[in-house]
Amino acid sequence: MLLGLPPNNLGDLFATDLRDMFQSTYNGITAASIGFTLTARYTPSQEGERIWALVHQLDTSAPDRDSRRLGALIRVSLKADELHADAAKQNRLESAEYKKQQEDLFEAATRFVQGSASKDSDG
Repeated sequence: MLLGLPPNNLGDLFATDLRDMFQSTYNGITAASIGFTLTARYTPSQEGERIWALVHQLDTSAPDRDSRRLGALIRVSLKADELHADAAKQNRLESAEYKKQQEDLFEAATRFVQGSASKDSDG
C-alpha cells in the first residue's frame, strides 16, 4: 500500500490494514498512558543462584560461544527457582524430598558444565 503496488497474493489482498496502529494514538491509547518498567523484577532462589554460578565454567568469551550449554544451564536454574517457589507455597522448603530435587538439579547442571562443549556452527 505504501508503494502503491497491487497485492502479491490473496493473503495480501485480504490482510488487515494496520496503518492505524502506527499513529500516535491507537483506540484512544497513547504510549505515555501505558505503565511499564524496563527494570526486571525477578528474584532468583538461592538454589537457582548456586546453579547459575556454574556459568563461570563455560566459555562466554564471545557471542554465541558455548550457547547450547548456556541455554541448558539457564533452563535448569529457572527450574530450581520454580521448585523453590512451589515448595515455599506449600511450606515444604525443609522437606527431604525438596532438598533431593534441588540436589538432583544441581548435579544435572554440573554434568552439563563438565561435559564437552559441542562445536558451534559460527566458525
